[in-house]
Amino acid sequence: MAIDLLRKYSHHPGHIYRHDLESIFYVMVIFFSRYEFNSATQSTSGLEERIKKRSHPPLSDWLDPTLSWDRLASAKWDFMMHAVRFDSPFHTNHIMSSSFGGFKGWIRALKHSLTQGFMAFGYALEEEYSRSLHSTMKL
Repeated sequence: MAIDLLRKYSHHPGHIYRHDLESIFYVMVIFFSRYEFNSATQSTSGLEERIKKRSHPPLSDWLDPTLSWDRLASAKWDFMMHAVRFDSPFHTNHIMSSSFGGFKGWIRALKHSLTQGFMAFGYALEEEYSRSLHSTMKL
């Protein structure tokens, strides 16, 4: 679920298409981080035998049913905004299974676009607040 919807900002217009893109992004990140292909199985095996869950996968806390929506939003925000350093445990290279290495560039680009959207939305809110404050001061 998108960060905006998890936090239920009072100034947000509600569900918009960007939230769907953000949600799909998180589903892909979770899948790419939790699973890998089992190369020991034959290609004729069923999907369940060919894909295995990684031991101690990253981002497992996102799936904790006891985690509040606000804490989940904070965890996703940390992933999106504060994990740009290569040595960060949230860096794409450390999160994604080697089985999905071909998707790393695509995931990074999508993450960058979403992050730019978060920052643009934040700047727009600051600007709106500044304008309203300035117009109130003129009265």
